[in-house]
Amino acid sequence: MNPIPPNIFTSRMVPAPDRAARTLATSSCSSMFSAPSAFSSDRESTARRSNAHRRPAYRNAALPTTGPAVLPAAGRRLARASDGTGVWLDFQSSTRCPGMDRRTFFDVLACELLAITGAIAQPAGKLYRIGYLSAGANPPAVPLAVFTDALRDLGWIERKTFVLEPRFADNHPDRLAELAAELVRLKVDVIVTRGTLAPLAAKRATSTIPIVMTSTADPMGSGIVSNLARPGGNITGLSMNSPELAGKRLQLLKDMFPGIATVAVLWNDASPNEANQYPALVFAQTEAAGRTLGIRILSVPVHDESGVQKALDAALRNGAGGLITIEDPFTNNHRAEIIDFAARHRLPAMYGLREFVDAGGLLSYGAHLADLSRRGAQYVDKILKGANPGDLPIEQPTKFELVINLKTAMALDITIPQSILVRADEVIR
Repeated sequence: MNPIPPNIFTSRMVPAPDRAARTLATSSCSSMFSAPSAFSSDRESTARRSNAHRRPAYRNAALPTTGPAVLPAAGRRLARASDGTGVWLDFQSSTRCPGMDRRTFFDVLACELLAITGAIAQPAGKLYRIGYLSAGANPPAVPLAVFTDALRDLGWIERKTFVLEPRFADNHPDRLAELAAELVRLKVDVIVTRGTLAPLAAKRATSTIPIVMTSTADPMGSGIVSNLARPGGNITGLSMNSPELAGKRLQLLKDMFPGIATVAVLWNDASPNEANQYPALVFAQTEAAGRTLGIRILSVPVHDESGVQKALDAALRNGAGGLITIEDPFTNNHRAEIIDFAARHRLPAMYGLREFVDAGGLLSYGAHLADLSRRGAQYVDKILKGANPGDLPIEQPTKFELVINLKTAMALDITIPQSILVRADEVIR
């Protein structure tokens, strides 16, 4: 009998296999080859191949039905299983072991693959729990699949390496404290938040569980962190604010309506508190942009349920030729009323969130929320791999989207210039 030559091939798992499982499987196969009659003659080999009862049991151990596929890669072979894991097999020339016949080689290969698949089938380790907290409704404007798909691209597989625990307040911010406490009781490994109120609630609920913001308006102005470069504590993520955003919105209105002279800005001016800093900041930026562009800015403050209609009526009486609504939970909750007012008075209106356009508003320009969600997955990936959230800088948006509702424009008898349409990221027809 020819002994099994050492170093016929070597293997490297991605991720590293459970060596104990692999050793057990390999040693089991090795015991098969050690039998005196295992490969005593070609005649006996032929007889064994024709007799199913005498075939070694491991010959029937099938690999996953959707894999592995053997792919060439620079002189090696990659065996990949259906869950994306794989193993590189480095083959050396059979001329280095002339005493090995074809049957012996493939029997050894089968044993090695059996050991590999046994290692792949081992538990992947901890199943992480990722909490998701939003003041808005479910389903959100940016589907959760955008976030989970981004995690998958980073190697995380839902229900195999992580589970998602989504919690939505359904536009009732007073429920956020309860929902945040629920996620803490579940002992999630990280809490992902959307908006400004959600991270505030999460911050009150825990000082130890990492919190990743995906679209917070103004993290510093809202009192969530004191430093963007080194936030410290357990909070990091992405801000939705960009200093030039207000000016670009106003410029877009002027490009669409060159003769526009007065623009009303609807914003939440509730008594200064931690959730109200962003609207005030954006209004100040819009006023500054108005001075640069030669457009008069009308302040239209609102802070209670009954004040929206009165404030908008006042804007019309003061000569508003256009409307900008600054996004925050209050104005977002009243978007149907605001959109209806603009439609009834044929008022060109610009919004900061695409939810307004999806609901029938004319156009929106703001941070690309899907891009922020994907980038939020990168923060989660780093934290679950051991990074300290307080050491990860809070980043600003780098991608913005212009969404135009052409159906609304036609209903309002507004012609959108072709120069604006070609710049749109999405046109709803």
